Amino acid sequence: MKIVLAGLFSITIAFFGDRLLTFLKIPEPVRVGLLVPVVEELVKIYIALLLQLSPLYVSSIFGLGEGIIEVICSQNEPKPVLFWAAFLLHTILGLIYLSPLLLTFKISIAIIGHVLWNQGILYRNKSVK
Repeated sequence: MKIVLAGLFSITIAFFGDRLLTFLKIPEPVRVGLLVPVVEELVKIYIALLLQLSPLYVSSIFGLGEGIIEVICSQNEPKPVLFWAAFLLHTILGLIYLSPLLLTFKISIAIIGHVLWNQGILYRNKSVK
C-alpha cells in the first residue's frame, strides 16, 4: 500500500508542478520538452529514496497514474496508446535505477531519456519549430 501511495503522491506533485508551469506561461516546448521530465524524474526518485521504496515500482505506479490522466484529458490520440505509452515509458525509466551506476548517473540517464521522449512527441505533434 505504501508503494501505491508513493506513486500517487509523486504523480500529484508532478501534476501540480505542470499546472504551475502552465500558469507561469512557460512555452509548451520548454515546459513539456524539458522542465516536466526533470520535475517528474526528480519527484519519483526522491520520493522512492525518502520512503525507502523501489524506484522501479514508484515509477510504474507513476506511469499508471499518468496514463489515466492522459486518457481522461486527451481528445485526439487513441486512448489505449496514450495509457500504455505513459505506463511503459515510466516503467522503462524506472528500470534504469536497477543498474549499478552511481545515483547521479541514473537520474541523469532517466532525465535525458524522458526529455528525448517528450521532444519526440512534441516534434510529432509539431509543437517544436
